[in-house]
Formats: sequence, structure tokens, C-alpha cells
Amino acid sequence: MWIKKLFFILLFLFLCSCDKVEGQFAYKSMEMDMYRKFPSGMEFNAAEKINWIFNIKKVSAERKVGVVLLKKELTWIDIDKYMYTVNMFQTKVYGEFVNLPAGEYKIVLLNNNFLISSVEFKIYEE
Repeated sequence: MWIKKLFFILLFLFLCSCDKVEGQFAYKSMEMDMYRKFPSGMEFNAAEKINWIFNIKKVSAERKVGVVLLKKELTWIDIDKYMYTVNMFQTKVYGEFVNLPAGEYKIVLLNNNFLISSVEFKIYEE
């Protein structure tokens, strides 16, 4: 009997791990010829156009990914939000920002109201 329970527990853990969406942020400015890793804490000039991308490692089925751009005031405030569809053939989520006011920002990716990933960055003006 315990073998049957163990089997169902392992099956449940396996199915949960398969459904997890993982990936990595990258960015590219207009002067760059390729994307680079986008760690939290990066700083960008307000006048510079930055393209960002989130590359999902594995997509087994079509999913809706919510993209939210937040600015830190007293709390995090929504600046922009939209939905993106990813599937086995389209595993990347794209975005860009330019002419944002100076401050702290965060890009948040969600799937079914669960956090996929986020990255924080700062915008400065010269």
C-alpha cells in the first residue's frame, strides 16, 4: 500500500515540475549587436532605447504570460501591462522601454497569477 502512495507522490511531484515555467532575462541597447544577461540592479540612461527578452527554457503547451512594468513610488505602481502568448514554437517574451522618468523599475512575468520571474533596474537622466 505504501508503494502505491509513494508512486502517486512521485507522479504528483513530476507533474508539478513539468509545469514550471523557467527562463532568463536578457537586454540589448541600440549600440549592441546581441542580447546580454539582464541581472537585477542594471542602470540605463532615460534617453536610451532598451529591448529586453525573456527566453523560456521549455514550453510544453500554449500559455498566456502576463507582463507588468512597475515603478517604485511609495509602493510599486503599474506603468504598463499586457498579455503574451508562448508555445512550443514561440518561447520568447519581448518588450522595450525608452524615455522612462528616472527611478526604480521592475519587469514582472506571471502565469496564472503565479510569478515566473522578475528583474529590477534603474533609469537615470543625465
